[in-house]
Amino acid sequence: MVAVLPSGSLRAFIRLTNRGLPAEMMDRIAVALVRECDRNDLDPRVVAALIAHESSFNPRAVSSSGALGLGQLMPGTARWLGVQDSFDPDQNIAGICRYLRTLNERGAKDPDWIIILASYRLGQGTVKRALETTRAIPAVGRDYARDILGRASRITSLT
Repeated sequence: MVAVLPSGSLRAFIRLTNRGLPAEMMDRIAVALVRECDRNDLDPRVVAALIAHESSFNPRAVSSSGALGLGQLMPGTARWLGVQDSFDPDQNIAGICRYLRTLNERGAKDPDWIIILASYRLGQGTVKRALETTRAIPAVGRDYARDILGRASRITSLT
């Protein structure tokens, strides 16, 4: 079981990332984050940092490549994860957490967040092939993962 974040730290992080987000949406996102991370045995700081990177906590975000919602799920990935409405924060966060749990091949007790997050960004097949052929994660995936982990490490220091 993952320890629950102090709600003040998580809310402060969301507020600092997206100052225009209404308080009720901020609370809805914070509650969904803690709930789904607990269900999937994930660190809510990492998932919050991923969402901050992907969409700045904008539930209506759309990328130029067609990725949607808080976690910028591609439509096919969202369908595979059982997400019917990528703009619904609860569904999107549940999908993000299911996907991260799936990418964690080593088991929840010892997650390799660099590989998991690089796989989220680049695709699991791309990262696996790179590790098999070059024994290295592509720089764009490695940098993405490091950015998210850096953001996550700062969440508990917020008040």
